Amino acid sequence: MSPAYGTLLSPSALSPGDSFLVWNNEAVVAGEWSERVALVPIIGSGNKGVRVVIDASAAPGAGEFYVCEADNDAAGTADYVQVPSAGDLVFANITNGPNGAGTRWTTDLIPVAGQMLAIFCKAAASNAGIKFTARVTRAV
Repeated sequence: MSPAYGTLLSPSALSPGDSFLVWNNEAVVAGEWSERVALVPIIGSGNKGVRVVIDASAAPGAGEFYVCEADNDAAGTADYVQVPSAGDLVFANITNGPNGAGTRWTTDLIPVAGQMLAIFCKAAASNAGIKFTARVTRAV
């Protein structure tokens, strides 16, 4: 079972150099949100970016993820919008990963303007039994 998105607990905060698994070997379904992370403001050094890496347990077939950001998430997922550039991770853009050919998606979002970040599964893997691990890393 994937982690439930919710606003009852504070999100994990990412400072420069920090990483967090927003999905950890999860069977992700269409319409599901990852755990969210807060991007700690960096006073005086401008916006820093993030790197998003999603690994599939095997070749997933077709599907699509959106990297989304928000300035807050008081209204839950309604506050999030897709990152306009490089935020649409379609399964056609996958590369070789630790689990074989066609099992990794990566994107670097520099700068990222939002204060919160989460991943939305628009279309789940078409191949059965696929599990996903997604990591968000804050640029140094």
